[in-house]
Amino acid sequence: MSKDEVVKLFEELGVFQAAILMFSYMYQAQSNLSIAKFADMNEASKASTTAQKMANLVDAKIADVQSSTDKNAKAKLPQDVIDYINDPRNDISVTGIRDLSGDLSAGDLQTVKAAISAKANNLTTVVNNSQLEIQQMSNTLNLL
Repeated sequence: MSKDEVVKLFEELGVFQAAILMFSYMYQAQSNLSIAKFADMNEASKASTTAQKMANLVDAKIADVQSSTDKNAKAKLPQDVIDYINDPRNDISVTGIRDLSGDLSAGDLQTVKAAISAKANNLTTVVNNSQLEIQQMSNTLNLL
């Protein structure tokens, strides 16, 4: 609201009713921000869980390769992991590996896991920061 609109509101409703209405607008705006932040946090939490699941799938392949008696053992990534990495919405880049669908050594699998784990950690940080922001917004609402 502009300054003139606020002055007009106070003149039409009186100081007390206008102040209550202004607080109501402020409370609603702050509440809407908190709801939107919670929705964003919820999506980041789901994405973090998915990323961690994918990292665990890669970890299982690493364990298979490392427990093999063949010192040159390799393993293929599960298709779910390949699809997850190739999905542009996930923004994951694995450097140094050209063909994710081929046989990968334990070192290559570690590289893939590190890229996915970095994504999971970033998403967890987003969730933690969102929780702090929601707490701050809640404190602000309590002051109104």
